[in-house]
Amino acid sequence: MRALLALNAGGKYLFPKDTKEGAPEKHAAEGTLTKTWLERQTQSSETRPGRRPIGPERKPRKTEEVGLLDLHGGHWTTHDLRRTLGTLSKRLGFDNETIDKCLHHRTGTMLQRNYIIDDDRKKMIELWHAFGDFVSRVVDSAKTDEAALSVATERAEKFAAMRAECYVKVSAKKPIADDI
Repeated sequence: MRALLALNAGGKYLFPKDTKEGAPEKHAAEGTLTKTWLERQTQSSETRPGRRPIGPERKPRKTEEVGLLDLHGGHWTTHDLRRTLGTLSKRLGFDNETIDKCLHHRTGTMLQRNYIIDDDRKKMIELWHAFGDFVSRVVDSAKTDEAALSVATERAEKFAAMRAECYVKVSAKKPIADDI
């Protein structure tokens, strides 16, 4: 987080919007990160069956960094990062409530949300630090250990194959109305 703030030269937001000089600083729109990440992946609709085209099939790219975010497991989205955070945080031993708060999920009933107010910032900060440390260790070990990289690649490819197989099974099912 500190590294991102340092890159922003003391600005107010981690992901600021490009504004005219002298205009007040604003944060980037919600879809900006998703669009930016998609533009840096080379996968097309051929590798994403049943999905809208992305990248060069959709419209010309605004970046020269195509392929920068390609992973061996195939196309990924920002929502995949949310799932990864949830899964790994649970494996790191954090409770569901803290994970839900970090993912900005609504927790409990309306009564609990309004009357039982607890500041879990310490737990949330601890979770983000633990997750960041875990990701850093994975990246560092993958850089230095080719065996770990090949194992990670193999796992990612198996996951992508399972995901594609599940998609085919789900899309091949008959509509529920036909069973009635």
